[in-house]
Amino acid sequence: GSARAVVWALREAGASEIRIWNRTAERAAAVAGGFGVQQIDEPEAADLLVNCTSVGLRGETVKDLPISADLLDRCSLVADLVYRSGGTPLLCEAERRGCAVVDGLEILVRQGAISFKAWTGLEAPLDVMRQAVQKDRPDGTNNAEPNVQRPSSPPDGADRAP
Repeated sequence: GSARAVVWALREAGASEIRIWNRTAERAAAVAGGFGVQQIDEPEAADLLVNCTSVGLRGETVKDLPISADLLDRCSLVADLVYRSGGTPLLCEAERRGCAVVDGLEILVRQGAISFKAWTGLEAPLDVMRQAVQKDRPDGTNNAEPNVQRPSSPPDGADRAP
């Protein structure tokens, strides 16, 4: 489900090229075919790399990722839908290699902000929302702030609810 949502959002935002890779080729083909985007056989560099798996949620290391860490040297921005105190191994490695990163908590906050505005017509209090999700993290922690880049405003088109 999350990969389909990401592909939809990227298309709505005007991404010129979207490539899908999955450890299971049939799954990649299903998502790619459903949106008319390209399925690839091996992970490759991209301007934006999005992890839509649960890898990193339970303390796996960067070596547990199904991609080579060296691939990150050729990516500009890495987003991980997983939210975990201190960031996921993927995001930590991407940041170490100079990539801009966005973690799952920021994505969750931005999704909530879109819903808040849709329901109330008001701009969402992003800082308050971030504090609330930090307080009630699913991993049981509340004192670690992931080192992630937080854009001051969503990318063009990202402020529209699906």
